Amino acid sequence: MSQLFDTPEDPWALPSPKRQEPWGASIQDQGNDDPLQSNPNQEDDDMATSPPQATTVSRLSPPIQQPQTMEGSIWGGDDAILGNPNSSSRTMALSDNADLDNDTTSGMAEFHQWSEAVRKTYSAITPDVIFISELPEKEGLLFKHTNYLIEHHVPLELDSTNSESSVPGERKVIRRYSDFVWLLEVLHKRYTFRLVPELPPKKLASSSDPLFLERRRRGLARFLNALVRHPVLRREQLVIMFLTVPTDLSGWRRQAQYDTSEEFVDRKSSPQFVKMWNSSKKELDAMMFSAEEELKNALENWNKVCVLAERLCVRQKQMGMDHQRLGQLLSGFRESTKQLYTVEDSRVPQINEGLREAAKHLDVSEKTLEEEAKHGDQSVLEEFKRHFDYLISLKMLLDRYHRLGGNTIEHLKKRLEQNEQKLAEIQDKPDVRGADVDRLTDSIIADRKEIARQTNRDWLIKENILSEFVVFQESQFQITRVMKLWVSDRLKFAEQNMDNWTGLSSVLQDMPLSRAD
Repeated sequence: MSQLFDTPEDPWALPSPKRQEPWGASIQDQGNDDPLQSNPNQEDDDMATSPPQATTVSRLSPPIQQPQTMEGSIWGGDDAILGNPNSSSRTMALSDNADLDNDTTSGMAEFHQWSEAVRKTYSAITPDVIFISELPEKEGLLFKHTNYLIEHHVPLELDSTNSESSVPGERKVIRRYSDFVWLLEVLHKRYTFRLVPELPPKKLASSSDPLFLERRRRGLARFLNALVRHPVLRREQLVIMFLTVPTDLSGWRRQAQYDTSEEFVDRKSSPQFVKMWNSSKKELDAMMFSAEEELKNALENWNKVCVLAERLCVRQKQMGMDHQRLGQLLSGFRESTKQLYTVEDSRVPQINEGLREAAKHLDVSEKTLEEEAKHGDQSVLEEFKRHFDYLISLKMLLDRYHRLGGNTIEHLKKRLEQNEQKLAEIQDKPDVRGADVDRLTDSIIADRKEIARQTNRDWLIKENILSEFVVFQESQFQITRVMKLWVSDRLKFAEQNMDNWTGLSSVLQDMPLSRAD
């Protein structure tokens, strides 16, 4: 029992906490200066003449190239993406608002209306539309690699002006594992703050193991189906190209020009979202904070659920094999009874007939158990793992925010104030050089534009994280789906087994218990 969950058989199982990075970093909240106030849609040219005004966003653990350290939780601080519900500075700021209760009520109503519109764009329980099979022929001179045949009927929006582009039709393309890796890397660059699904591992101890290759094939199928379910990722041109380009994708990548820039380029934050966020910040902070706190526990528990569900399938198959062996042994024992019970053999034929019927029903039981194990492995277990994919996608999204969701706004604000002060001082001097004035003026304009750009990006990050969390809420119905499917299967096969054993019980009534029978 001590090794029940320490060494799971499932290669997609979550690694033991002893072998992985911490689920969440322990970060100290840090107070920030008062946030700037501005219209998020203000043009950059306007920023050259007036200070940018928008709420800034601090980061968790900034990259080394950041000019200053800005710590704080993803939920912590007034300037954080999502504030810590226990933050004293945030509480003080909120308490200064006389209309806080009314604004909060109105803000949550707006949030529920906004989230309802977001949730309508996504369903976690839609049937799979992409199917992957492993081609038997391997390619490569020295290092052989596996090719996968991808078949799908996805209505792809290839061109908004082409009325036939969205018509579903059967498409087939051949891809290798490295093509999937390339696609995931590009999606991480463009959609850093989206629920991008994860790939199964390339190899474990031996990548030629048939069981491992089968699990990887299923993991790749779940990956692609998760992409085409996502309301944003399914419209990404590179996803469409991945599913449609009939030639070798590595050659296409060398020749084609494709965009890998962040999705926020040329996008402006929504004033409606800013208003909704500010008016319901306390409730949203508490909601997101509690979700991240519980995510580690949920992942560990559901990972164990997947491991045990797989072991149940294995045991069902082993029970079927034992039933088959038991039937064979009973059939062999029938031959022995003819030589053992020769004094009076009038009852032996009836006993042997009972043994024959028992062997026959055991064979039926073996087929039923094998079918149940096969269906559980190919269908029910995949549904369990699909929900685990949703959980790990949310965890990886938050991890990417911790690494990449920061800014240098506070540093820019301080430098801007210093340059403005220097400019005011030298303008009063009679011997000031025009080049110095121009240099400071250009620096001030550039800093204002950069503050405006980073402020806009931070609001877009807020909107992305919240919308992806709302999309994630739909995964709760996957729990219902997998439980209903699991119980339905167990009930169906239990009824088949019951009918089989009831039939055998009826036949065995004719077996004698004494010479008088």
